[in-house]
This record gives sequence, C-alpha cells and structure tokens, in this order.
Amino acid sequence: MSGRSVTEDLPNIQWTFFGCTQLEPSVFSNLIKSIETGQIRPLVASTFPLEQIARAQEMFLEKQFMGKIVLTLD
Repeated sequence: MSGRSVTEDLPNIQWTFFGCTQLEPSVFSNLIKSIETGQIRPLVASTFPLEQIARAQEMFLEKQFMGKIVLTLD
C-alpha cells in the first residue's frame, strides 16, 4: 500500500448506515427465520427493564456502545 498510515480508535468514529424497508415480503420472513435458527444473532450492548428507559436513553445518547440497546417488559 502507498500513502501514509493512519491509526484510529474505531469505536470513537460515528457510523451511519442507511437501508430500505421497501423489500419483497419474503425478505423479512427469511430474516426472521435466520434469527430463530441462530444463523443471525443480534449484538446486544445492554438490556434494561422498561422502568429504566431514561438510563437506556442516556446510554444511547452517549454513543459509547456497540450493538443494540434492549428494553424488556419484565
């Protein structure tokens, strides 16, 4: 490779992804099947009971996590 080398701590970079929800209905059902069979496993950063939704929102705004923040209805 040519050019200069750059070292960056990737968790400090804010990534943005765009998607489309206008897909064939089979795409969503295939996705659900893949999750149910364990072929796809969501990355969970943290889980909060619904009563702690304010803390979950704080964590979200801090942007110091990787994965999903889950609220439970325990």
